[in-house]
Amino acid sequence: MMKSLYSGVAGLKVHNQRMDVIGNNISNVNTTAYKASTVTFKDVFYQNKSEATTGNIVKGGRNANQIGYGANLGAIEQVMTQSGLTYSDIPTDCAIQGEGFFRVMDKVGNIYYTRNGSFHIDNYGNLCDPNGNIVLGVSGDPTGVEASSNRINLYVPPVEDKAASVSKTFKFDGDAYNYTISNRLIGPEGNISLTILDLDDGETPFAVQNGSSLTVHMNLSADYKNVTEFQQALDDAIAKGDVDLGRGFGLDFDFESLPWDTVPVKAEYTVSIGAGKDLIFVAGEEGVVGNNFTVALNTSATATDVSAIWNGNALEVTIPENAAVTTAQIENAIENAAGGDAVKRMTVMGSNIDAADATAGLSVTGNRTEEGVDGVLQLPKHAKNTLELGKLKDADGTEKAHTIITFEADQGGDRPNGYEINVKINSKITEPIAKWSEGVLTISLPELPDGASLDVDKLQKILDDAAGNNQSKRIRISVKNINPAYTEAAYDPDDPTTAPYFDGTAITSTDTSFIGDKIFRTALTGGVNGFFKDFADAMDTVKLADGRYAAEQTTKNLKQIYIDDDGVIYGVHAVHGTIAMGRIDLAIFENPMGLDQVGTSYWQPSLSSGDPEVKSPNDLGTGSIVSNALEMSNADLSQEISDMIITQRGFQANSRVITVTDTMLEELVNLKR
Repeated sequence: MMKSLYSGVAGLKVHNQRMDVIGNNISNVNTTAYKASTVTFKDVFYQNKSEATTGNIVKGGRNANQIGYGANLGAIEQVMTQSGLTYSDIPTDCAIQGEGFFRVMDKVGNIYYTRNGSFHIDNYGNLCDPNGNIVLGVSGDPTGVEASSNRINLYVPPVEDKAASVSKTFKFDGDAYNYTISNRLIGPEGNISLTILDLDDGETPFAVQNGSSLTVHMNLSADYKNVTEFQQALDDAIAKGDVDLGRGFGLDFDFESLPWDTVPVKAEYTVSIGAGKDLIFVAGEEGVVGNNFTVALNTSATATDVSAIWNGNALEVTIPENAAVTTAQIENAIENAAGGDAVKRMTVMGSNIDAADATAGLSVTGNRTEEGVDGVLQLPKHAKNTLELGKLKDADGTEKAHTIITFEADQGGDRPNGYEINVKINSKITEPIAKWSEGVLTISLPELPDGASLDVDKLQKILDDAAGNNQSKRIRISVKNINPAYTEAAYDPDDPTTAPYFDGTAITSTDTSFIGDKIFRTALTGGVNGFFKDFADAMDTVKLADGRYAAEQTTKNLKQIYIDDDGVIYGVHAVHGTIAMGRIDLAIFENPMGLDQVGTSYWQPSLSSGDPEVKSPNDLGTGSIVSNALEMSNADLSQEISDMIITQRGFQANSRVITVTDTMLEELVNLKR
């Protein structure tokens, strides 16, 4: 038989195998992250017809005569070069820019390696590939965590109960003040729109609800000394309205800072210990907190040392009977009773207690005082002015007795500015008369003969009646009856006749100018709104939001998911903000072309590839992650078609070897004819 027949058959086989590889490459030209294969041939064994000989001095050497038996499959190599990337609008789609493989694990623990980063998040929060196998790496915040081979599960922390709130900035007197309004009600029912309006004349505070919208009408010009007073007035107005925004509804105002017009001071408590001696107990911290404390001093026949004990807000100090005690000893006992609570520490000032003071039965409770003051809010300034009735001099120039009346608007703010007050003396009336005509208040006073007086309280009531329900027209009055005989040198605190002015409960005069018609005029000025008046006027309508109940959260509650180039998976949550939920780690091999292909874009290690080395992306030797992208197939269609043509011609030529050999055999058979 002719050997060329076997060579032709061998050639057909290897070209057919090459065509299989080319066909697979072309079939996967659009397969994500597919790596093409190349085929190489090798020749097979040879038959020696004559051996090679060596040459000598008289005869040359001869080469061997060998006849080959065709071609065989040399190698099918994987082309592991990176291909181009294509954009994806799925944030969990990933491509590797550089070296490395994603790792996925099936349900029984088998690990596969792939460049196909078409991932998704299942209902359990697992990061999965198209086959349902879970991507490996780190779950949770990966900061400082080494590369891992754990299944990636994306966990979103639950949200806690929260009341609705809103934070804003208010500008007052050139400065900015940050504040937060919070609803005491937990849950979404507290998400409301709030509007605060000033009361109209004659109105009492009230509130109106329209769905989740609340409008509160309250007195914004009152002298609110602190936030608590303002909140209480707001609560009172809401309580008087038909409001049903949920159980526990109420609003709290929290200012980061406020315009103080007094310096915070410490509360003081004075306790008399007899014999004209006092002990002064001073609260440990500035502000109003100490105002609710009381102090009691007791003696005990069985006590051997000074002791102190707190019972709620009441401090009880016990001293040994008939024993001398210093303020330092009392202070030390209080320090021990405070137990580290700075609020309950006290400074003790005053006289030491001697044995005579510490008599049996001493038990004195200190009266609570209101001297401890937090810095109060800037109060509204009240428009006011003064008017002098009389102030005439005798013929010798001596000043006569006269009266100064101070008029002050009862309502703070600038509204009463410009009110005109006319005081007339009318000898035909016996009682004062007050009447408003728009912004002018006319007060008619009866004639005051020498030595006569007019009760201030009576005049105040007449002014109140004239104002009626119009709060802005309520005017407070106070008087000073000037003593013309007063001199600083003659002043004696115990002698009222030497005082600079007489009793201010009545208008008195010996001034004959009160007789007959005379008009005294003044105008109220200087009224300035306080902090809360301007604050509420500028607040407009605010929306309280984000009130919620506690709830479990999953990835479906995320507003956005993205993966950075280090493989870290981030989620953007409405409550938690941006949270790190995991990291995709990669594996690299010494010889990636030696990996065994197992289908569905998977590889597994082989003896040739070596064992995997797990690293985080961007680590030495590993590539970076590109999210919203997938790696394309690296099969080159033009190259594959060219190789297909060459393979076809090779196959055709080998088939011709067979047909020609067949013809030769036919001629050989025909020789016997």
